[in-house]
Amino acid sequence: MLKHKFVYTKFGKIHYLDNEVGSETIVAIHGWLGSPNIGFSQIVEAVDEALIKIITGPMYIVGHSYGGAITAALSHRSRFIKRVIICDPFFGKAGRSTANILRDLIGDLVYDKTLKLSLRSKVEIGGPQLSALLGWANISKMSEKDFNFGRIPVLALWGDRDRVTPWDKHKDIIAKIPNLTVKSFPGGHYWYVNHQRKFLSEIEDFISSSLPTAPVRARR
Repeated sequence: MLKHKFVYTKFGKIHYLDNEVGSETIVAIHGWLGSPNIGFSQIVEAVDEALIKIITGPMYIVGHSYGGAITAALSHRSRFIKRVIICDPFFGKAGRSTANILRDLIGDLVYDKTLKLSLRSKVEIGGPQLSALLGWANISKMSEKDFNFGRIPVLALWGDRDRVTPWDKHKDIIAKIPNLTVKSFPGGHYWYVNHQRKFLSEIEDFISSSLPTAPVRARR
């Protein structure tokens, strides 16, 4: 059962969910992060501080969208990060306006049939999300200087019709990651909602390949 917890950082309180099971620590960093009042580097620093306080051993990190950018920036900060999975990461606006990105976000919510799911789950799509989106302006474009995966194995998962973080706008920077595996799936920015078993299976297999013992099984 997931437990709601929080940790204090110098930038404020960070909330997180902990299922408190399993021998391996898997950190998932979601999208819709950001704020017009705090820079990207400060968000990374806050998350880094939180992880240092919460986790004391090896970890695997999964990041989606803006969370993927944070995951990439965190990759060189901790010797405890064993493997990284980035799912449709937001590595910059690629010359697009914030309004166009918002349009594509809503478009992919509809295309991936996740808008009704979000509303049915009472997920708020309003002020906090729009405020977070304005914070994306802090990332005009990331480069290989903004992260350093080093020898850490990286798995990049992408929706082949993602309009929010289109592959053709990100492939050049992704290609510069040294130890990289790329896989694509049918769908937009939220493709994994309709392919949950496959999504979990890819993560389990990628993590398990680094373990000398029994495979890791993510909680469903």
